[in-house]
Amino acid sequence: MDFLYNAEFTESDLAFAEYSLSTLIDPYTTPEERKEDMDYLIKEFGMYDEQ
Repeated sequence: MDFLYNAEFTESDLAFAEYSLSTLIDPYTTPEERKEDMDYLIKEFGMYDEQ
């Protein structure tokens, strides 16, 4: 989250990134939802999945 703040993303970018990251660790999130959130983070913020 600190990276997003320092990179001057918008408040809405920060909010959605925080939401997406929190759903990745939520035990009730389905694998499909996790993949969707990870795909969003990779696309929007240049994060790369190491798998």
